[in-house]
Amino acid sequence: RGCLEAYVSGNGLLKGYRLRGGDFSLKGPDIFKRASEGDIVSQATLNEFIDKLALGCVNILNTLAPEHLVLGGGISMQGENLLLKPVRERIGAIMSMPLQNPATISLAQLGSSAGVIGAALLALDMEI
Repeated sequence: RGCLEAYVSGNGLLKGYRLRGGDFSLKGPDIFKRASEGDIVSQATLNEFIDKLALGCVNILNTLAPEHLVLGGGISMQGENLLLKPVRERIGAIMSMPLQNPATISLAQLGSSAGVIGAALLALDMEI
């Protein structure tokens, strides 16, 4: 239960991994690495994670029709091949209409610092 971020954040990934009996000492990037090495628990966790993220993106795309969707946070540091490509593929499989331009979904260029930088820029824009 909870918002989308509860499931598709670094903490959500770790929780899903640990609920499957995964090693409590691992961090998010370790799960991506182990999944690529063939670890079944990591692969199952990552597949569920990608499914939920793609479904969340589809809901946003269908409901709000944004021109661009940017995925940020620490998990976005996994990059194009490990995160964005599988998410785009799942979105294509879920959507009833094909995504016209897959490039409309991208990773935040500022990585996990995007939110903090955005808040600081907003504060600078505000009149005191």
